Amino acid sequence: MQTTSFFIKYCPPSVNHHRGYKVGKSGKAVHSFPMKSTTTFKNAFTQAIQEYKDRYNNPTPMNFKEKPPKIPETPYKGRVKVTLVFMFSDNKERDVDNYAKVPIDCLKGVFIADDRQIAKLVLVKRKVLFKDMAGTKFRIEEYNESEDDDNNN
Repeated sequence: MQTTSFFIKYCPPSVNHHRGYKVGKSGKAVHSFPMKSTTTFKNAFTQAIQEYKDRYNNPTPMNFKEKPPKIPETPYKGRVKVTLVFMFSDNKERDVDNYAKVPIDCLKGVFIADDRQIAKLVLVKRKVLFKDMAGTKFRIEEYNESEDDDNNN
């Protein structure tokens, strides 16, 4: 079964803060645009994927401290299970479900063709002690419903 796991040193913006709106003369929103935090996260995701690909394809003693994940050449086919672990370094109260949209959007085109392929989504929120430990862990794996523990009850 194919599985890919990796970490990026950014936490995604909440769905409540990922788009901004330009208000027209009528007072209604006429144009939406991604907020800086969304763009920053997407850029960090793209950069991390490229760095993982480079480290995997060109291993050297300097960049091979740990084995980097193999990023698939083409998106997964079929249904997948996605686990997102959000690691925050502050004590803010958060609704974990509000943080899944931007990371899932980032997966499209690299790991999945469309987010309708996600059969199971696991969201985890963790508190870390230090700011440099904050970020997002991703785990994408082929989904086999017959092996799913939730269906064996």
